[in-house]
Amino acid sequence: MARIRAFVCGLELANRPREVPMLRITSVVVVAAFSALAACNANVLVDRPATTGGQGGQGAGGGSTTTVTNPTTTTTTTTTSTSTVPAECAVATADPGPYAVTFRVTNHGGAPAFVRQECHLKLDVYACADGWGAPLPIHGDCMVDCSQSGPGCMDCGACMDDGVAVDPGQEIETGWGGVTLTYGKTVDGCDCKTPQSAPAAKYRVNVPVYASKEDAAMNKVAWEAVVDFELPTPGGVVEVPVGAH
Repeated sequence: MARIRAFVCGLELANRPREVPMLRITSVVVVAAFSALAACNANVLVDRPATTGGQGGQGAGGGSTTTVTNPTTTTTTTTTSTSTVPAECAVATADPGPYAVTFRVTNHGGAPAFVRQECHLKLDVYACADGWGAPLPIHGDCMVDCSQSGPGCMDCGACMDDGVAVDPGQEIETGWGGVTLTYGKTVDGCDCKTPQSAPAAKYRVNVPVYASKEDAAMNKVAWEAVVDFELPTPGGVVEVPVGAH
């Protein structure tokens, strides 16, 4: 049976003892934990033979500056348009979205590779329609929804900044819900987010890779694993190989 370790907001829920008290989890507890911490991204480390193959692909909408004002929030930010996608970046689909995708980080090499765990697995997603420019705003760890008016700010505690080994034959899976975020503040001064579906288009995922756990903790990047993909993604999974560069 595969060993599964779930990283939720920097907390590792493991089926083996660690230096700090851990929870022995069942599938029911995993579901509960992921549901309760939906504001955070989660990564699952799966000890099983890594499959071969990857996804080629591509990315999304055009850029615009948007100001949103309502009784509870005032937000000004630059976001990716969900309506205008150049023809060279468009992907035909009848599905209205959002288009969730799983990034499967694999190691087909002969030595461990390391990725960085913050409040989420460190990665960036870029859009073809933006000319592969700035990363899309997709991370909203410990932020309330801007449409909600209280009670107060969300406090998830400190995130783990650490290196996570991807040993040969292992995989780490982390999800993206296929939405970009507009960031703002509530009237209480809390950080908040407003999600919007990323359009069907071509995208690119970039995962920094590190030579050691210590380098990952210090964010000393050795190389980057870059994979193009499309939304929607056939099968819903994009493989990102991080073996020896």
